[in-house]
Amino acid sequence: MITILEDLKEKSIRNKVVCFGHFSYLHAGHIRYFNYASNNDKGVCVVITSGPSDRSGSAFDIDDRIKLLKKICDIKNFVICRRNSLRDLVERLYKCDLVLGKASLASADISEVELRDLLERVNSKLILLEGDEGKLFETLTYSTEEISSKHIEEFKFRCKNGSIDLSRITNVLEANRSSKVLVIGDLIVDDYVATEPLGISAEAPVIVVREVQSRKYVGGAGVVAKHLSALGGEVSLISVVGIDNEAKFVNHNLISFKIKPTLIEDPTRPTVYKRRYISGYTKLLRVSRLSKTSLSSSIENKLVEKLEFLIQECDAIVLSDFQYGVLSKKTTTHLELLSKKYNKKLFVDIQCSSQVGKINKLNSCFAIFPTEREARSTILDSQVDVEHLGQDILRLCNSQYCILKLGEEGLILFERGSQKRFQLPALSVNAVDVAGAGDSLLASVVYGFLNNLTMRESVALGSIVASLNVENLGNEPVNKSKIIKRLHGLM
Repeated sequence: MITILEDLKEKSIRNKVVCFGHFSYLHAGHIRYFNYASNNDKGVCVVITSGPSDRSGSAFDIDDRIKLLKKICDIKNFVICRRNSLRDLVERLYKCDLVLGKASLASADISEVELRDLLERVNSKLILLEGDEGKLFETLTYSTEEISSKHIEEFKFRCKNGSIDLSRITNVLEANRSSKVLVIGDLIVDDYVATEPLGISAEAPVIVVREVQSRKYVGGAGVVAKHLSALGGEVSLISVVGIDNEAKFVNHNLISFKIKPTLIEDPTRPTVYKRRYISGYTKLLRVSRLSKTSLSSSIENKLVEKLEFLIQECDAIVLSDFQYGVLSKKTTTHLELLSKKYNKKLFVDIQCSSQVGKINKLNSCFAIFPTEREARSTILDSQVDVEHLGQDILRLCNSQYCILKLGEEGLILFERGSQKRFQLPALSVNAVDVAGAGDSLLASVVYGFLNNLTMRESVALGSIVASLNVENLGNEPVNKSKIIKRLHGLM
């Protein structure tokens, strides 16, 4: 049943557990709200607001969101609140439990103190839930299979409403189409050391483990290049390395993946090396070996000199910046000038979650791939809703597209000049190693777009590849046959 809040009289909603929000995107916290409501003796009522997205022409209007909630969460009773006013809602409640997340309350038109006071007057109460607790609750309440099924159903729903034909994506992969891509950024050697726990040291409260075996992977810009090559791209890579065994390993590994590396040796810096100690699938410790000093002018000049030739030969440029010094101000300035001079699209992933920096390092780009945390750190706003966050990043980075990565909650695609955004849930619910999710997403989106997929189709492909990538320990490219198999399973 669907009714309009503004048409209801005072105290019309009685003895209900009421969930309030615009629900433009669903995350694990919402599952807790609905689960709490459905397990209560009172009936369930979802009050769905128009939200900021509808007023600006969201791709998912109220009807779409109601359909999704009915399908995914088995909700049956809805009240539409077009004025987005929590205050208006309270006037129509009587003996109800109002379930809210703290983020929703922070953006409401009423303070928590006043809200509790008004609810008390109508014999109602506030149930305030934390978002993180919601994620934990989902894990404890549902089996992995149930959660996965919900995510898959939502993924299919979003694709259908976004006019995405998964068979078209499959055809592109099966056709083995190629495109020339230049990757530039920091190279990293990731060393995973498997250990066996022995106990606690007698001398100090320190965990003691025995090293069992180790395995090295090429990470950073190198693994982005490897993902592109595995999909069928013709890939060149340019970076700076030290004169050490790690540089030799990187060069040999990239060549084995049919990548053309241009590695500029810097005798003053080591190749970035990260060693992770793990027990089972649990990471115990990470030790990094790197230089925090800037590139010398001579190394920068060598890098810039080689860029012009390489850019002329490619169809697009991928910038994978881990903030370890390769992409200095001078290098990025020349990179932007050359991309405009030769009309090459620039796909940018500037990772600053664990480093000092911001994602608006360039004046403009074609597409940028920040995490929610990186985006919020850049605009210095931890409270703004994701709708406005994505639009802010588009303006700040002067980008045509922003692919905002939400971790366990999936991603949202924003496009400049349009308030319509496209969201997909995360398909993997039992991630083993999330370290390479962003790299595989970036590479897949670039490959798809260069092979005539729409940006939405490219993002769907990236989401699927990322879900496969995180199911294995170590950041290695996903076999194309596995991607095609997953696509067939989603059709």
